[in-house]
Amino acid sequence: MKKMVFALFLLLCAGGGYYWYTLNQPVQDSRLIFGNADIREADAAFEGQGRIIRILHDEGDRVKAGEVLAELDSKQLELQLDAARIALRLSEERLRKLRNGNRKEDVEAALHRLREAQESHHLLELEYHRKKGVFDKTGGSGISRQELDAAEGALKRAGEAVNTLKAQHDLMVNGTREEDIAIAEIEVAAQKKNIEILEDQISRTRLLAPADGVIRTRLAEIGDMAGPAKTVFTILLSDRKWVRAYIDEPRLSRVRTGMPVTVRIDSLSQALEGTVGFISDVAEFTPKNVETSELRTSLVYEVRIIVKDPGDDLRMGVPVTVELGN
Repeated sequence: MKKMVFALFLLLCAGGGYYWYTLNQPVQDSRLIFGNADIREADAAFEGQGRIIRILHDEGDRVKAGEVLAELDSKQLELQLDAARIALRLSEERLRKLRNGNRKEDVEAALHRLREAQESHHLLELEYHRKKGVFDKTGGSGISRQELDAAEGALKRAGEAVNTLKAQHDLMVNGTREEDIAIAEIEVAAQKKNIEILEDQISRTRLLAPADGVIRTRLAEIGDMAGPAKTVFTILLSDRKWVRAYIDEPRLSRVRTGMPVTVRIDSLSQALEGTVGFISDVAEFTPKNVETSELRTSLVYEVRIIVKDPGDDLRMGVPVTVELGN
């Protein structure tokens, strides 16, 4: 009998203790979900290849989009660019000359050379006919065959000179052929493209910040070889911060994409504004870093919330509490 009374007493104590424990447990607000802040990162690397000669920022520095972070040695490219600009000037001058045609003075000089050659040809022609007449009358005794052949050769060469100078004069009078001008234009265009390529290559020797943010990690030093596959800085982006939170299935209907929410962190008295940007379609076990014992073994759905953080208060991985609307 005493054992039964004692057992009943223990049962009553246990029930009372459980009742007291239940009454004193904090009531979980159904509007609250929990998670951690996340910040997008960007790995900044040079587009070109070369040796680093300048590093202008270090870990913890705030940078603006487009700000120069580091530079590669560009001496050889700059020398090539100077040579390409000189070549372009030469091509442009050649094209200008072809378009403008020949000067009047040049045409007159060519005509003068042609007339001198024609006069010389005429004199040589008279000399040849005179010698040939003597050779024919004397049967080769008044003048030798060798002398006659020499006069004939001189006359032939003078005739060829007249033809060459006449062709040159006609070309200068008629002007440049359209095909020659077209070729010169193509040469100028090619030189300009070559300059653009070199300028682009030089611009790739400067590493620019992809967006506003804070340098988290510096992974290179002056003198290191760099390239597209080697990260120089890891940058925490200031814009578009977000929270990865989790909600259980019974409350899933309370969230929808685009709805406004309130985000709170322990170190900040003022709440931040947020917007639900993504709701997962697949359930998963709650990650262990979500500090809610009730949900650690439950199936939940991931919710991503875009947060406005004008004061830059959110830090990577900080625990947050998200308050849903009513």
